[in-house]
Amino acid sequence: ALTLGKKKYYNYLEMFGITDLTHVDLPAETSAIIQDESDLSDVSLATMSYGQGIAVTPIQLLTAICSIGNDGILMRPRIVSKLTDSEGKVVKEYKTKVVRKVMSTKTANEMKAIMEYVVSEGGGGAAKISGYRVGGKTGTADKVVDGKYTSNTYASFVGMAPMDDPKLAVLVVVDSPKGANTGGATAAPIAQSFLSKSMTYMEVSPKYPDGEGSSSSSSVVYVPNLKGMTYKQAMKTLTKAGLRYQVSPEPEDDDTSFEIVEQYPEAGSSLVKGDTVFLYRE
Repeated sequence: ALTLGKKKYYNYLEMFGITDLTHVDLPAETSAIIQDESDLSDVSLATMSYGQGIAVTPIQLLTAICSIGNDGILMRPRIVSKLTDSEGKVVKEYKTKVVRKVMSTKTANEMKAIMEYVVSEGGGGAAKISGYRVGGKTGTADKVVDGKYTSNTYASFVGMAPMDDPKLAVLVVVDSPKGANTGGATAAPIAQSFLSKSMTYMEVSPKYPDGEGSSSSSSVVYVPNLKGMTYKQAMKTLTKAGLRYQVSPEPEDDDTSFEIVEQYPEAGSSLVKGDTVFLYRE
């Protein structure tokens, strides 16, 4: 964000529709909460880039994400495409409306590839669907109460499928999840269920043999809580889960009795078997 610069960053917020209402066909749409550009410091710009100091509505977020699947074209969201009578005749049709082109088709394709990688190899593995290419992005946002951030979170996942010809996009937000509080652990499985059933309903057939494309979630592993364990206990736990590990600073001898004080990724994050968990000691 600092490299992009404040002016261009705010220009893109406007381009993606974050600074305005989406004008969806629902009453009482609210707007995003965004700091005034003229009052923004470099620190505030940096924190906004990863989601703190800014709040957007779910419909704004999903509308912006849909532009990636639509070759970079931002559309006005609709609630229904048409109304029919009891005989199935169309009474009223709500046509699609283009708002603007927000990115090149090339950039949109690159973003789709990145979203697909998040599901196939990254933290969104719980959204995999056998035979389909699925893309997405996890999110974990601290909740604000009385103007202050709290330990409670909104865990979210935005998913899209099939990535070679997107038909569906879904945003799942879990309010104050207990235990695992990341989007990959809590929201991605819900999105997976929705996308899988919806594509079946829409008769979108799988293009890849079973186990290819975005394969089943059998290889997805949720990272256990290793803090407070001895190094020996953590090694056994991770090995059993099919995960690799790396400790820092490395022990100078064969001592495995020291305590793990921090880990990355955090407990509840989703990884693919064979991925590495980084452990830290005092």
